[in-house]
Amino acid sequence: MTPSAEAHNETLRGYTDLTLFNLESDSARIGFDLTMTLANSKGGHLTLHCSDVQNLELNPNGEDFKRFLGLHIEDLREDGLERIRYSLEDLENEAIFLHCANIQLERPV
Repeated sequence: MTPSAEAHNETLRGYTDLTLFNLESDSARIGFDLTMTLANSKGGHLTLHCSDVQNLELNPNGEDFKRFLGLHIEDLREDGLERIRYSLEDLENEAIFLHCANIQLERPV
């Protein structure tokens, strides 16, 4: 079962420092996949994978792009769009916004 957007948002809480940002083309299909690694103040890390990214908006304002203070995932599956199931945005700094087909969160073992 896919975790809910609320569960993802709870997991993201406290992970504010961007340590890796990687956008790659997926040759198996027309689209892009985004991987971001985020750190918290206790030294923990979390990897966020967004597949089939669309409508990507980046608004880096100096140091603001190194910190996401209000990353928020919204579940859009009820809208019935095949490739747009989630949105991800930084509500505080408005540094990033995107739509994607799938979102996964992973903590290193």
